[in-house]
Amino acid sequence: MQSKRLCSRMAQRVTSGTLYPCRIVSQFRRPEGFGGRLATRIMNFMNHAQYKRVLKELPLQGRVLDIGFGNGKMLQLVLKKGCHSVYGTEISNSCMTAVKGKLLPSLQKGYLKLAMGSAESLPYADSYMDTVYSINTIYFWKTLDMGLNEVARILKPGGTLLLAFYDKSFMSHLPLGEYGFQLYEPKDVKAALKQNGYTSIKVHVVKKKKSYCIRAQRGDVQERGK
Repeated sequence: MQSKRLCSRMAQRVTSGTLYPCRIVSQFRRPEGFGGRLATRIMNFMNHAQYKRVLKELPLQGRVLDIGFGNGKMLQLVLKKGCHSVYGTEISNSCMTAVKGKLLPSLQKGYLKLAMGSAESLPYADSYMDTVYSINTIYFWKTLDMGLNEVARILKPGGTLLLAFYDKSFMSHLPLGEYGFQLYEPKDVKAALKQNGYTSIKVHVVKKKKSYCIRAQRGDVQERGK
């Protein structure tokens, strides 16, 4: 309980701009070790409203992929919602090991499958997933185009993509540039989605002037790259 209160207080101070401990912020990209475990707990508190919005938009049917699942909190919520064909990719070995232990029953039942992989290189066949979501990872993609094009490759035509993130105007007052964060406004993400052939793009406000969730569908193969 004390640990939860501590993480909650630290998350509030990070998002308010009054605290930016370099050892924590540097772990947001690839959480490892004790610092990584603390960072993912803080992210759970910071991302709570985004989790709720993504869950609201998430279809129950078909294969669902989480890109950058961290400590597995969102995977737990998706499984609890009733999704029984859930996939997850991570670039952190520590997170992979921890989540394999935490969600072992779901892995054993075949409800969950985990693999190492990044947004730019996903270990799945073309048109394999029905839904893909990612929460606060786009800052670390090599480029939006590379990630969105790879996600489009593995999504079925008409499949759903959900991206949750904090916007540039909010994040820019935090000293994140030195840690490799690439910051975006909703209009930037929307433009990149259109450029990569996505359709039915809707921007949902999670917290005004702070946090957003964008939902889009993969267009036909012919539409990609136009």
